[in-house]
Amino acid sequence: MADILLVAPLPLDEQRMGPAIRYWELARTLSREHRVTLLVNNEDHPCPPDFSVRCTAEEDLGTLLARSQVVVVQGPALQLHPGMAGTLAQGRHFLVVDLYDPISLEQLFIDPQGEMGRALHREYWALLREQLRLGDFFLCASERQRDYWLGGLAALGRLNHDTWDGGSLRRLIDVVPFGLPAEPPQPAGPVLKGRVSGIGPHDRVILWGGGLWDWLDPLTPVRAMEAVARRHGDARLVFFDAARARMPMLDRTRQLAAELGLLDRHVFFVPWLPPGQWPASLLEADVGLSFHPAGMETRLAFRTRLLDYVWAGLPTVTAEGDVVSELIAARGLGAAVP
Repeated sequence: MADILLVAPLPLDEQRMGPAIRYWELARTLSREHRVTLLVNNEDHPCPPDFSVRCTAEEDLGTLLARSQVVVVQGPALQLHPGMAGTLAQGRHFLVVDLYDPISLEQLFIDPQGEMGRALHREYWALLREQLRLGDFFLCASERQRDYWLGGLAALGRLNHDTWDGGSLRRLIDVVPFGLPAEPPQPAGPVLKGRVSGIGPHDRVILWGGGLWDWLDPLTPVRAMEAVARRHGDARLVFFDAARARMPMLDRTRQLAAELGLLDRHVFFVPWLPPGQWPASLLEADVGLSFHPAGMETRLAFRTRLLDYVWAGLPTVTAEGDVVSELIAARGLGAAVP
């Protein structure tokens, strides 16, 4: 049994997003055989019975590190806790770096023509290089991601006699995708139909379950709703508005819906649901939706919400190009379109 410190890259609150969900579930799974602490940066976090959750304001980071043998980080974790990198560089901990979210590619969509975007990209690449240099073991979400990160590790000299492992390199980097809960989602009453103004109890809901990030394409579905609404007057496209997160694409999507005369008639923006109500929205929806442009970010992505659609048995329409959309098409779980 090991003492494991998981460092969540995003707040663990009512607006729980993909990376926070991943770390919550990793903590739950590891706590079956190890002593686990999940470090978060918000004080209004849940307190589960099977592992410990700590906020940096509650306990000194040095104390947490001193009692941990294994540390797991992802994305901006070292940026959120600047004092951590120096301690980890001393080599007294086994450092696991989770590379499931290709943040350095996502950042290319933010202010692509401006200096802020370039500065942000340089900052993230510096952070990533430090993690690739310090890590003892690496996680990713798919074999496709693994090929990509093996190239990055090779460029930094991390493929060597010490890590070669007969050529498999599985002791250096391996695949740990998102899983699905063993238990199916349970009905808990309506949270959208008949509860949101403009969405009737018998309307058909097309659900965009995740964030409206700049590297996604919610604009194409909004444009398509013009034709859908003419043929199906009861169709309702629902997006979630995460007030805490800054999403310029959300503003663009809302503006387009207003320009097309669809806002609050066939296209709706509702507050982000707390985790306890999220399964109910999946069971209530008629179609799950996720769209993205073709490109490198899509090729390496592992879309959290697509797996949620699979978990709930929700027919899905998605753009093709990522590994989960390929799975959905291959297993007849929905349609992946160009």
